Amino acid sequence: MGVSVDPVEQEIIRFARQVGEYLKAACLDGRCNRLLLVAGPRLLGRLRQHLDLPPDVRLVEIEKNLGRLNAREIRARLPERL
Repeated sequence: MGVSVDPVEQEIIRFARQVGEYLKAACLDGRCNRLLLVAGPRLLGRLRQHLDLPPDVRLVEIEKNLGRLNAREIRARLPERL
């Protein structure tokens, strides 16, 4: 018998896998050498499981859920030097 996974959690896993694959491809294609991930704790944890970035990519993580904020509010919560 398999382990039952909540549908919301399953969607988070699927999304994290897609994002991880996209970011890896972008880095391998030379489209980025630095990456800033901003996500809530739950999603960031799943993203970490699916990120397989090249070793030369500089990764910075900010564990904050900013999804319900407007652009000005988001900017106010991120480091000034971005």
